[in-house]
Amino acid sequence: DFIISGYDAIIVIQNNANTTSECIAKAKDAGIPYFGAAHDFSSVDNATDAAGSVGYNFVQSGIYAGEDALARGIKKVIMIEGVLGQGSAGAQSLGFIQAYEDAGKDIGGMTAVEFATEKPQGGGEDLEMVAWASGNWMADPAKKIMTDLLVSLGPDGWDGAYVQNDEMMEGVIQAIEEAGLNPSDYWLGASNGKEKAWDWVANGTTTMDVSQSAALEGEALYQQIKAYFKGEEYRKYIHPYLTPFNTEDIAEKTLVPFSDIDEYISQRNSGKLVYDINDPKFLDNEGY
Repeated sequence: DFIISGYDAIIVIQNNANTTSECIAKAKDAGIPYFGAAHDFSSVDNATDAAGSVGYNFVQSGIYAGEDALARGIKKVIMIEGVLGQGSAGAQSLGFIQAYEDAGKDIGGMTAVEFATEKPQGGGEDLEMVAWASGNWMADPAKKIMTDLLVSLGPDGWDGAYVQNDEMMEGVIQAIEEAGLNPSDYWLGASNGKEKAWDWVANGTTTMDVSQSAALEGEALYQQIKAYFKGEEYRKYIHPYLTPFNTEDIAEKTLVPFSDIDEYISQRNSGKLVYDINDPKFLDNEGY
């Protein structure tokens, strides 16, 4: 429909690699530049026919969470993905487990890739997944999941939860509090970095998060599209930079506004944040 409508460019948040490949081919045949946002599609054969791709390195985001959990001695983990099997969710899980694997920890005789793909309940001496679940990136499903898990596992059957975005974390916090428990008694990590997460981490409700601003991602795409139509060279396949933060270091970190666009523009114009895609803080996506 977009091609028939004659759009000058198409930006897509992909959810299926095969469909993405077909869309890239159709856009190329129509002479319309295809730009990808959010999810990595570098695995498809015609990925480099896309005019650009901007998306966070979700494996690295998971690594940051795993490193934080490992440093705090967290072993019994609840893993709440967004959509089981979706690229970004699987990548975050892989990164989390990989942090333990890279540190030489016992994860149950599997590789991190096997662990993240097969999703077994259990693991090794240093990392045990006591539950895997999908919260569909939303608060209410995640709250229901966590409520049920608190009944089945009990308050002592887990010591941490990696909840892969802030909407789901909101539901998890509600479930814990409504069960009469204190969220700060557990390791709670996420990867989203919305403004509400800054408050959670600052007051100790959650332990850590990773800033991955949608505003920064959007501006990076705008820079690519602008350069494309001006006929200028530009970096085509990039990762915006991530900023992990936790209860101890949040005051020292420069966090990029996620959805507060006025604040984002204010910080951008005052030089408080890096936004130019040519800056080395933006990394090349080596998959392309």
